[in-house]
Amino acid sequence: MGFGKDNGEAAQAAELSCRSEERLIKSERQLAEAQSIAQIGSWEWDSISDEISGSDEFNRIFGLILSTYDSFLELVHPDDRVTVHEAVQETLSHQAPYNVHYRIIRPDGITCVIHARGAAVTDGSGKTVRMIGTVQDVTERNRVEAALEKLNIELTARAVELECANSDMEAFNYTASHDLRTHLNSIYGFSQILLNLCPDHPDEQIHSSILQIKASSERMDQLIAAILDFSRLLQCEMAREEVALCSIANDIATMLGLASPERRVTFKIAEGGSVCGDARLLRTVLENLIINAWKYSSRKEDAVIEFGMKEHEGETAYFVRDNGVGFDMAHADKLFVAFRRLDREDGLAGQGIGLAAVQRIISRHGGRVWAESAPGLGATFYFTMPDS
Repeated sequence: MGFGKDNGEAAQAAELSCRSEERLIKSERQLAEAQSIAQIGSWEWDSISDEISGSDEFNRIFGLILSTYDSFLELVHPDDRVTVHEAVQETLSHQAPYNVHYRIIRPDGITCVIHARGAAVTDGSGKTVRMIGTVQDVTERNRVEAALEKLNIELTARAVELECANSDMEAFNYTASHDLRTHLNSIYGFSQILLNLCPDHPDEQIHSSILQIKASSERMDQLIAAILDFSRLLQCEMAREEVALCSIANDIATMLGLASPERRVTFKIAEGGSVCGDARLLRTVLENLIINAWKYSSRKEDAVIEFGMKEHEGETAYFVRDNGVGFDMAHADKLFVAFRRLDREDGLAGQGIGLAAVQRIISRHGGRVWAESAPGLGATFYFTMPDS
């Protein structure tokens, strides 16, 4: 019986030992997998026997299996060896934490940046006998950090440029609204005085010249006002709210009809069209587009102006369409550029600011603008708005 009991205890002990070994193997495998995922290798250096042992990830990072301190130091970049050696000696002599960045040149010629951490292990007398620690290849992380630092520097410089540009814009606005207009008002005033003094001047050329001076000053004043409005569009803060574009379009149509009751214009305004954006700026968009349509359809006896929406490449495109004079698409690149105007022979050319303002506003909202037209066949202006 005793013998059988001994055999049973031996078998049980063998089974426990086998399970322990399996758990150890599984634990080591999990540790190796974790190190591989984290790209962190572990190492140990016996400073007495000068033997280095490292994990699989440690060997992968260095590109070979290291055995001695000298074999490790040979891989360290020549410019970093003194730094590494001094850090090692500081840990050996004073048990200081080992924390150092250095470069290595792997056997395959690839240079990597390493971040190593370690600690001293002492014997009973307090003498350092081993060092243990981890290494991590931080080459890519350093590259990303350097790129981010460069980007931050560029963004800071850009912010300074924008601040200067805004300051210059404010100075220009002040000059345009005060100094330029002061001189312009003087010219306009004196021309009016001359007309009052000699309303029926016998010299038609002189009289005509005075009228041209007055008209030119009026146009210049309108241009200055348009420039100031355009600059304010670029600087103002945006407020986000739900905006009913169809309601704004109806308001504008009513306003135009009351201002020019003699015009025969049919407005077709679709229902819906609610978007998230700045109500004031989006009203400016529709005012520019609908007033443009009103202007360029002025020579049609039965003008039709339409506001609606349609699916375009997976998103909703809002549009303003007219059946007016249209334009040649070969010149469409000028449409949304400030102060660039289409060369027209019909006397309907504008100031070159309205459509530029539309483009800037829609761009600030994250959308885009484009146009379709042909001479004599009207024009359609489209814009998109990002989903709210």
